[in-house]
Amino acid sequence: EVKVLLRRLKRDNPNIENSIFRSIHGVALDTMPGYKTEGQEHSFLERFDRVEAELQKELKEKQKQEADKTE
Repeated sequence: EVKVLLRRLKRDNPNIENSIFRSIHGVALDTMPGYKTEGQEHSFLERFDRVEAELQKELKEKQKQEADKTE
């Protein structure tokens, strides 16, 4: 099915294969819902969870600093 689609697209745009090939070089992995590298699958949730944990840690540190100031 993909080959048929490419043939149809190629009729309108003879450079479609080059365009598709170039487009994969600009992919921002942090916007992809998932990807596989070195045989391991990854999800954007891994990064989301890590960033959320870092923000929670920073918030707790700021709250502790504020509490220490009032003592």
